[in-house]
Amino acid sequence: MENIDPTTNPISDIQSSETKESIGKVFKFILYNLIIYLLKLPYVLFKKSTSRLADMSEKGSLSVEKSASKWPFLSWLKTYILDFGFDAITFLTYVVGFPLVVLGTIFSIADMPFEYAIGTGISAALGVYFAPLGIAINRDIFQILILPIRKYIDWAKKPAQHQDITHTGSIKNN
Repeated sequence: MENIDPTTNPISDIQSSETKESIGKVFKFILYNLIIYLLKLPYVLFKKSTSRLADMSEKGSLSVEKSASKWPFLSWLKTYILDFGFDAITFLTYVVGFPLVVLGTIFSIADMPFEYAIGTGISAALGVYFAPLGIAINRDIFQILILPIRKYIDWAKKPAQHQDITHTGSIKNN
């Protein structure tokens, strides 16, 4: 813990140029991480999903024939849902969502006052923009929920442990 001199005036310490500069740096750091990073995060998630889908397309990851697992259907299902499904939904959210927002806004201008139509379009665009964040959260929750199944499969892959046990309960050393 920092040594604090009880004889100094805290108000004069806050008014010092060093403290003002530190507060300014911290304030900029907090604003950047609270506002800018949160605004960039959905687009970053979209870009990551797009690159994972491109990698899957090049590798042919959705093919059951290429599975080396003892449970090829479960491996394919996991790949299809977790790797392909959530990434495809994230990709389609932007690719299909934004054109639909534009079309919906154009068509709603004919049915409602201009201000309401534009407001509705902006709200829908914000919803589409932040959708990858919700999809990523759902993907993580789904992965957590299937952990017990994955642990069981890992356990089932292990060979049985056989030991020679004597009638007294001790283990024989061969």
